[in-house]
Amino acid sequence: MRAAVRVTPYGAPAFEVLCEEVEAARGEAGHFLAPVTVLVGEHRLAVLTRRELARRGHIGVECATLRDLAERLGGEALAAKGRRPASAAVLAAAVRQVLQTSAAGVFGEVRDHLATERALTEAHRTLRDLDERVLGVLAKASARASDVVAISRQVRRRLAAGGFHDERDLLTEAMRLVGHPGHTATQGPADRADMHDRAAQKTTGPGAGSATAERDPPGAVDVAGLGRLVLYLPQRVGPAALDLLVALTAAAGGFTVVAGCCGDPDADAAVAAVVRHLAGDEAWRPPAAAAPAPTRIVAVPDADEEVRTALRGVVEALRRGVPLERMAVLYGRNEPYARLLGDQLQAAELPFNGPSARPLTESVLGRFLLGLLGLPGRRYSRADVMAWLAAVPIRSALEARGDGRWRPVPVAAWERISRRAGVVDGAGEWGRRLEVYCTNRRAEIDRLGEDSDWRRVQIQRDLAVADGLGLFMADVLARGEAAGGLRSWRRLAQWAATSIRGLVGGAEWREGNWPPHECATAERVESCLERLGGLDRVDPEPDLARFRRALEAELATGRGTRGRTGHGLLIGPVGAAFGVNLECVWVLGMAEGTFPGRAVEDSLFSEAERAAVPDALPSPPARLADDHRRFLAVMAGSSEERTLLYPRGDLRRTADRLPSRWLLASAQRVAAGADGLEAPLGAGDLAKLPGGIFRDVPSPTAALRACSFPTTSQEYDLRLLLDHSDSGGSLEEHPLAAPGQPLAPAVTMLAARRASAFTRFDGNLAGCEIAEVAGGRRVVSATQLEAWATCPHGYFMRYMLGVEAVDQPERELRISPLERGDLIHTILDRFFNQVLAAGAPDPAIAWGEDDRRRLTEIAAEAFAEREGKGRVGQRIFWEPERSRIHRELLAFLDVEERWRRAGGCVPWASEKGFGMPPRRRDEEPQPPVEIPLGDGRTVRVRGAVDRIDRTGTGAAVVIDYKTGRSNVYQRLGESPWAIYAGAGSKGSPKRDALPRLQLPLYAHAARQVTGAATEVIAGYWFVTADEGFRWLALSQDESVEAELQWTLASICDGIATGVFPAYPRPRSHPSHCDYCDADRHRAGEVAAQLHRKARSPEMLGWLRVGARGLLPVEEHRQLVDGPPAGDHVEHDAEDPT
Repeated sequence: MRAAVRVTPYGAPAFEVLCEEVEAARGEAGHFLAPVTVLVGEHRLAVLTRRELARRGHIGVECATLRDLAERLGGEALAAKGRRPASAAVLAAAVRQVLQTSAAGVFGEVRDHLATERALTEAHRTLRDLDERVLGVLAKASARASDVVAISRQVRRRLAAGGFHDERDLLTEAMRLVGHPGHTATQGPADRADMHDRAAQKTTGPGAGSATAERDPPGAVDVAGLGRLVLYLPQRVGPAALDLLVALTAAAGGFTVVAGCCGDPDADAAVAAVVRHLAGDEAWRPPAAAAPAPTRIVAVPDADEEVRTALRGVVEALRRGVPLERMAVLYGRNEPYARLLGDQLQAAELPFNGPSARPLTESVLGRFLLGLLGLPGRRYSRADVMAWLAAVPIRSALEARGDGRWRPVPVAAWERISRRAGVVDGAGEWGRRLEVYCTNRRAEIDRLGEDSDWRRVQIQRDLAVADGLGLFMADVLARGEAAGGLRSWRRLAQWAATSIRGLVGGAEWREGNWPPHECATAERVESCLERLGGLDRVDPEPDLARFRRALEAELATGRGTRGRTGHGLLIGPVGAAFGVNLECVWVLGMAEGTFPGRAVEDSLFSEAERAAVPDALPSPPARLADDHRRFLAVMAGSSEERTLLYPRGDLRRTADRLPSRWLLASAQRVAAGADGLEAPLGAGDLAKLPGGIFRDVPSPTAALRACSFPTTSQEYDLRLLLDHSDSGGSLEEHPLAAPGQPLAPAVTMLAARRASAFTRFDGNLAGCEIAEVAGGRRVVSATQLEAWATCPHGYFMRYMLGVEAVDQPERELRISPLERGDLIHTILDRFFNQVLAAGAPDPAIAWGEDDRRRLTEIAAEAFAEREGKGRVGQRIFWEPERSRIHRELLAFLDVEERWRRAGGCVPWASEKGFGMPPRRRDEEPQPPVEIPLGDGRTVRVRGAVDRIDRTGTGAAVVIDYKTGRSNVYQRLGESPWAIYAGAGSKGSPKRDALPRLQLPLYAHAARQVTGAATEVIAGYWFVTADEGFRWLALSQDESVEAELQWTLASICDGIATGVFPAYPRPRSHPSHCDYCDADRHRAGEVAAQLHRKARSPEMLGWLRVGARGLLPVEEHRQLVDGPPAGDHVEHDAEDPT
C-alpha cells in the first residue's frame, strides 16, 4: 500500500491541507475525536502545530516526531532486551576507546585531539544510517574513508556489547515490530498537550531524547489505533527513517504525506525524493506556484544596526495590532545575531522564545568546571587561575563565616597580590612565591618608622589578602592532586560534584543567589555530570584530561531554549520558523558568505568519495539547498510582511559585504512582477526596485531619525536629543541635561573641557583639602617631586590615591629595566658595604682577585634572590642577560679603579639614607633634609644616596648610579636652567626639559650626613657598557641653588593649589605616563585641551617646570619669573672634580 500524497506550497496553503486531512480522517471514522497522528520534524513544530490545530477546532490530534513514535513503538522491546539509549556522552566515549586501538588508522597520531573526537563522532552518526553494502563501497574510496568506516563499525559493536542502542537501532526495532499486528505501543490519552509542552523545553541535541518522555498512566493500543497518519512537511529523511515510514504506510489505517514545495527544483529535491520513495515517481506533482517575494529589502551599516532595524519593525507591527506570537526575527548564522538579538530584546523588555544562543560551556557552572579541570594541564598559570576566578562567582569554604553566608573571593585583590609576588605558573610556585612575598612585606613592617602607621596598616591588609590567596590555592591544588589520582568516571563525577558544592554552592544555595536561567542551566550541567558518571562500562580507566574533554563535548552539544515555546517573539535560525504560520518575518544576515554560507568540503569525506555512494551522504551543495528550502518556506509562511536585511560592512572584521544571491533572486522576483524584467539583478540595482521596497540606511543616526517609535528607553532618549538638535536646540537646553538628570554631568564636563578656564574636569582640585608639601610635616622624595613636574595626574594617582601600576609577570619575557637597575644597585651596595666594613680602599690600590671573586659571589646571590621572586623574565632570555650583567660589573670595577685614582676619591658610604628608617639596627637614623624655599617655607626630603666618596681635599662626591640611557639627561648642566635636562642643540631653548632634582637634593643630604659644609660634587654614573660607563656631573653653585628653590616652590605651589592635569605622551616617549595612557587620537585631544587652558593662571607654574613645550616660544624664552642662570660645567668620566 502506498501513501497518499498532497503537494502544496508552504505556509497557509500547507496548513489548510493538513486541516482538510484531519477533517477527512475523522469524517471517515465517524467521530470528531477519532485518533489522528501528525508526524513532524521537530518537537517545537509539533507543539506549535497541535496548538494551531486546536485553534481551528481540531482537538485531540497527536503531533509527534518520528523518533518519538519509534520510541513508543520499539523502546520497551529494546529495554526488555537489556539495551539502554546511548547518550552523546556514551557515543563520544566509545569513539575515544576505539581511537586508542589499532582501528584508529590514520587518526592514531591525533587521537587525543578534541576536534578528532568530535569529527569522528559526527561521522559515525552520519554513517550509522547507511547499510553495509553502501559502507563497503565507501570504504573502498580511499584509505582515509576506509579508516572512518572501520572506526564507525567498531563504535557500533562496542555500543552493542555495552548494552546500548542508538537511534538507528530504535528505528529498526520499531520497523520490525510495526509488521506484527499484535504488538502494542504505550500511549497516553488522546490529548497529549502537556507532554509536548514539556518535550519542547528539553534539549533537542544528540542523545537528549534518548529517555522515554514523561507520560500519563499508559494504555495499550494497536499500531492501527494511532489512526490516520499524516507526514506533515517532510524534509531530508535518512534511510532507516524511510524504512520505518514505509512500514507505517502499510500497517496504519491510512497514511498521507502533506509535502511542501517552494518552486525551486534544487531546493525541493530532498522532499521530492521522500515523496517518490513512499508513493512512487508519479506522486511528486508540484503545483505551479511562484516563490514568495519580499515586501522590503533593507541595507544597513552593520549587524548591530540590522538587529535594531528589525526590532523597530517588530514594535511598529505590534502597534498595528500584530501579536508578537505571529512574528519572527531569524538569521542564517548564529554569530553575531543570536547574542545581539537576545541583548536587544532584553533591553526592549519584549518577551521572546527560540533556541538558546549559548551552549552549556558558556554557562556559569560550565565555565567553572571546565576552568577547574583545565588548571592542572595549564600548570596552574597565574593568568588562567585569575581568569577562572573572574569568570565565575567562586566562593571558598575557607572564607565561610559564622553567619552561614558565603562571600565571593576577592578576585581583584588576589590579582594584584599574585602579580606583585611574581607568580607565573607551576603548582609549587604559588606557595613558594607567596611565602617570599609575605616574608619581604613583614620585613618591610620592621623597617617602618613611627610616623608610618598608614603604611603599616596597608601592608598588614596586603598580608591578610596574600594569606587568603595562599590558603585558597592550597585547597585548589589539593583538589587537583586528588582528581589526578582518580581512574573512574563515577569517582571523577563525584569529585566534580563535591567541588561544585565546596567552591560554588549547591542547588539550594544557587536558587537564592543566582538568576533563574543560570539555575536552570546549572541543573543541566549537573545532569551532564551524572551521564558521564555512567561511562565506566564503555570507557574504562579515564584520566582527568579525558574527563574534561568528555565534559566539554557533552556541554557543547546542549543549548536548550529561551522562553516558552509559542509565547512572545520567535527568534532563532531560519529553520526555527519552518512550518510556522506567521504574519511578519525579518531575516537578518542576507549577505554573501553568511546566508548562504560557503560550501566547505568535509574534512573526512571528499566530494570524490561522496560521489562513490550517490545520495547516501549529503554533500555541501545539498546542505545549502536545504537551507534555501527552509528560507523559501519561511518566506511563504509569512502572510503580511517579509523583510530581508543585509549589512554593507562588518565592523568586527573591517570588511565590505555584498547582498547574497538568495536576496538578489528574491529581488528579481519583485522586479519581474513589476516590470517584467528577466535580467539578473546586481547589488547596484536594488535601489531601482519599484514601490520603495528597497531602503538604504546610511547610518545608525539616520535610522533612529527615521523610525516611528524607538524600541528601548535608551533609543527613546537619543531620539529626543536628535529631535531637539534638529529643531535648533542646544544640548545644554534639553530637559535630559537639566540638573539632576542623567546627561547633566556629561554636559557639564564637555562644556568645561571646551572652555579656556582650568576646571575640575581638567584636574583642578582647588578647594580640596590637600596635604602641604612645603611647610608641613610631610616628607617627600626627589622622585615624587619630579613625578608632579612630569605629569601631575600621574603624581595624584600614585602618591595621593595610592594607585600603582602592577606588571603582569607572565608577560615579562626579559627582566624589566627597573628591576635590572635595582638588581645592579643592590649588588654594588652590598659589595661596597663589605669593602667599607674592611676599611676604605686607598685610591692608588687596584682591585684584586679577591675583590672580583667577592663581587661575583654577591652577584650570584642577588641573581638567585631575583630568580626566586620571579623577577627576571623567561630563563631563555635571562641566562645571557645575567652573564652580561656580571661582565659589566667586573668591567665597572676597572673603570671605578681609574676614576678613584684620577680624583683621589675614597668610598665613604653606600646607600646612605636620610629621612628613612635605618637598614641596620646599629645604624643611626638620619633626619630628612630640609630645603629652604626662600619664602619662609621648607621642603622635607627623604631618600638614599647610592654612594658618597670623599676626596683628598675633603670634598664630598655624590654618586647616583644609572643603568638606563643617558639621552634623558641631555644638556644637564647647560646654562640657563642647569638642573633641567632636555633635547635640542646647545644654546637653543630647552623646550621639552624636565627638572632633575636628585643631584642638587642629594648634595644637600651629603652636607648633612657628612657633618660639614664642605664642597659637594654630584653626578650621575652610567654603569653600563652601552653608555661607556659615562660620568655626568653637575657642579653645585649659587645659581643651581636658586634654580632648585624656584623649581621646588613651583612644584609645592602646584600641589598645594590642586593642579593635577593629565599629560599623555606616546609610549615611546621617555616621559610616558602609565596613568595617562591614551591612543593617538585621545592624546591629541588632551594636548589641544591643554593648549586652550595654557594661559590659565593656575596652570602657569606647571607649564614652566614640566610642560614648557606647551608654552609659546617667546613666552618660553622669557620665563622672567625664574632665577638668574649662571655658568655650569659638564664633566667627563675621567674628570670628577
